[in-house]
Amino acid sequence: MTDTTNIAEAGVITPADIVKIRNARNWKRSNLASYLGCNYTTVWRMENGKISIDGAHQRLLQQLQLGAVAA
Repeated sequence: MTDTTNIAEAGVITPADIVKIRNARNWKRSNLASYLGCNYTTVWRMENGKISIDGAHQRLLQQLQLGAVAA
């Protein structure tokens, strides 16, 4: 069994969080889309609450939010 005591607890990413994460890194939507492996429109839809933020995107955004990934 894996010891998970040192894994940071990350909250659910909201549309507003995506904008904050992107702005903190001075990224355009296209930059974030490239990082997430999706397209500009998908990022726009997530930021505007038009689509839900799926599990894979949630985890990548949580890593960005926690500062685990260098810009």
